[in-house]
Amino acid sequence: MTSSQVQTPEEEYAAKRPRSAAMWERAQGLLAAGVSHTNRRTYPFPSYYERAAGARKWDVDGNEYVDYNLASGSLVLGHANPVVTERLHARLDLGTPMMCHETELDWAALVQELIPAAERVRFVVSGTEATKLAMRTARAFTGRPKVARFEGHFHGWHDYVLHGYRQPFEQPVSDGVLADVTGTVLPIPLAQGLEGAARMLERGDVALLILEPTGPTWGTVPFDAAFLQGLRDLCDQHGTLLMFDEVITGFRVSPGGAQAERGVVPDLTSLGKALTGGLPGGALVGRADVMDLFRPGREGPYVFHFSTFSGHPLTATAGVATLEQLRDGAAHAVAGGYAEQLRGGINDLIAQLGLRGFAYGEASMFHVYLESPDVARDGQITIDDVSPYDLLAMSPLICERLAFQLRLRGVDLVAFNGGFTSSAHREGELDQTLSAFEGALTALRDGGVVATAG
Repeated sequence: MTSSQVQTPEEEYAAKRPRSAAMWERAQGLLAAGVSHTNRRTYPFPSYYERAAGARKWDVDGNEYVDYNLASGSLVLGHANPVVTERLHARLDLGTPMMCHETELDWAALVQELIPAAERVRFVVSGTEATKLAMRTARAFTGRPKVARFEGHFHGWHDYVLHGYRQPFEQPVSDGVLADVTGTVLPIPLAQGLEGAARMLERGDVALLILEPTGPTWGTVPFDAAFLQGLRDLCDQHGTLLMFDEVITGFRVSPGGAQAERGVVPDLTSLGKALTGGLPGGALVGRADVMDLFRPGREGPYVFHFSTFSGHPLTATAGVATLEQLRDGAAHAVAGGYAEQLRGGINDLIAQLGLRGFAYGEASMFHVYLESPDVARDGQITIDDVSPYDLLAMSPLICERLAFQLRLRGVDLVAFNGGFTSSAHREGELDQTLSAFEGALTALRDGGVVATAG
């Protein structure tokens, strides 16, 4: 083959995915923007997945991947867990009456057992619904109009949480969000930490302080227990409800989520992902007196909430089957130990290849930070050398090309710059993943996409 006949990586990718390419072409005339979730628009076009088992999945063209997306972090036990699938099959034979059912109670009891804040449970259909409902509930309970949030934290896609999510933080990430709505949500600069939170709560009109307890974007900027305890103390001092958004971290950082691992109990918590065993759903949980606002006919404030598919029998069945297997922490030990090895292996590769960057994270989560060549800095770097704002704004080109080069080599990340591990990941997946990272990082270095330490 002559040099003019050598395939580009994009040509190689397309040649191995003809059915996915055809489906992507078809999607243009069917789905808005071609996808049902913006993050599924991957470069140069999405792979369409057909089946999954354990730590792996296969696309419609037969390409096999080690999966670190895991349904956006939902599957701590991996794909097609046999206990979960067996119970779902049995539940389907019984139909899905959308009314009260015993499995819903079993599910809530497990949540209450595991999550320290869960004195009462309200099932919903998504994490977005949970955070929106929490804001309404907090305003009703306190009689205050405002919600405080930290810059960069993700709390869903509804109007109230799009102001302060991405840089520039002073404007929503979407058009169509009214100023009257964004004016009710007060972003706290990350760099101001506890001092910024204190100044915000001193206003006296803040009903709720909401944050991801491991740090924005599932720990892209890590938080520690002392910071969370400081927020707990401030909220108690100022009569503000404290809320942890544990849609990702709930049942993943530990059986009781980040709040159990950190030893700081919020007033409200949003849950999703692992809660549902990978099916659609979520929950808002919290203090009994706050959650009592959902009770019709009560004296005082009342919070209206209807949600047709909340507590769905199939979702509840998968949720019970999942949480029963997570309650003893054994799955977390396996997934977390694997993630630690993976982070260490990636850091070894970054050093060997002479790149400016690092891998980091906690429990069964990992992030990869790589610097762009246009950053004026020499030598190796650690997380202490990078500002919170830089961590949240890693070059979109690097994120895109890293994910592409890994997918080309049979490894799939979640959006942005990292992924999740499961109790189904083993030594074979680790070896394949590190080999893929070596090839991907080498390609990015040789293509001038990432900075070198020299």
